[in-house]
Amino acid sequence: MNCKNCDTEVNTPYCPQCGQKSATEPLNYKSLAQSVMLSFGTIDRGMLRTLIDLFTQPARMAAEYVYGRRVTFFAPFQLLFLTATLYMIIYFWSGESSDFEIGNSFSNMLTPAVNTFCTKLIRFFQNNRGIMWVFCIPLQVLVFRMLYKEIRYRFTWVETCFIAAYFFSQIIIIELIFVLFNAFFPSYAINDSYLMLSYLFFLSYDMKELTGGTWKKNIFKCIFGQFLFFTVLGFIALFVTIAGFIIYGLLKQQESLAFLM
Repeated sequence: MNCKNCDTEVNTPYCPQCGQKSATEPLNYKSLAQSVMLSFGTIDRGMLRTLIDLFTQPARMAAEYVYGRRVTFFAPFQLLFLTATLYMIIYFWSGESSDFEIGNSFSNMLTPAVNTFCTKLIRFFQNNRGIMWVFCIPLQVLVFRMLYKEIRYRFTWVETCFIAAYFFSQIIIIELIFVLFNAFFPSYAINDSYLMLSYLFFLSYDMKELTGGTWKKNIFKCIFGQFLFFTVLGFIALFVTIAGFIIYGLLKQQESLAFLM
């Protein structure tokens, strides 16, 4: 049998050439949990190679990792948590902070308490976009699998999570570059519209390399997919907001009754 990482013929439990296990298990829920937990550990091999491939051949790298080439590349969830943490540190160091305000036409429909809560919630997500990408992976994977039959046929749901972790790491690094540029060159600050265009371009490129198809087809799918993604995310945020206020109201009611008793 040959090593799945370097293709060397192997007759031992570990490859004598690269050190990877000769038998790599398929990615499953156990490996997903292990990878997430290991993300809080130390940095291992393959970082430079992974960063280069992340922007030159991201789809090929992600697919090779899923198919068994593990030692060569930095683990996807470790990379994702590392880039998200680095993004938050540099974002707050740069002094950037969201100043989002709900428009008057919409805020007039809300009570002051709801308006304040929604504003703080949106600002929190904007100020912590690195972490937001991490927790939104299941939703993004669902969108990927809905729009791309090639992904449904080639990869399991768990394998798609690993691929999405690489792609989201790429997006966070792009956002990090924008933050650093705006911090060092405030006179030439780049607004979020260019960031969104960059995000759509790289995501379209990633999906084109992973699934094939034309640029036009993949750009359309990515735009529709992100519209679907943020729509569902908005409904989830609305549900959480309503549930929060219901729980808050019930707690205040219990406090009032306890005070009267």
